[in-house]
Amino acid sequence: LKKLMSGLTDQTSLVGNTVTAQIMALLKNSPLYHMKVAVKTQEGTIYGRLDVKYDANSAGQGVNIIAASNAASGDAFVQIPQSITRAALKKKVEKTVQLKISKGEQSLPEGVDLNQIVEVAVSQQINTLLQQGYMRTNKENYIAKIKYENGNISLNRKKFPIIQMLMMSMSKK
Repeated sequence: LKKLMSGLTDQTSLVGNTVTAQIMALLKNSPLYHMKVAVKTQEGTIYGRLDVKYDANSAGQGVNIIAASNAASGDAFVQIPQSITRAALKKKVEKTVQLKISKGEQSLPEGVDLNQIVEVAVSQQINTLLQQGYMRTNKENYIAKIKYENGNISLNRKKFPIIQMLMMSMSKK
């Protein structure tokens, strides 16, 4: 069993090293990726744009994932109609509230229906995102501008605590 496990570990390591080497070979020419997307729906059009650059010169020599991630930079823009955003959040919040009710963790107050609670929760979530600067709005759309540079992410020029968010999401599982 020990010999088998050792062989599997060696094979896994070999595969990982091979994949990493292939990725680094693709990145050696400092590629640039640009994408635009527009999705038309009955509620409006969702727009998106993504630009990603990789500077092989700043990554240094060899295979170093940290240096490689710091050599990447990118900008993204997303514009989503408010009605689509609210509908998506409403489904998520409704599912969460229904689950809490079924587990006995929450109950509906007398004379209040599920839709009222969901609408209040959705409005609170959206207002929080707007107040914190993670989302902006114009008359009909919610907008986010995302930037990745030197291993840091910002949303609408506000530093986004990606590590904290990942740690929080992992601790909830």
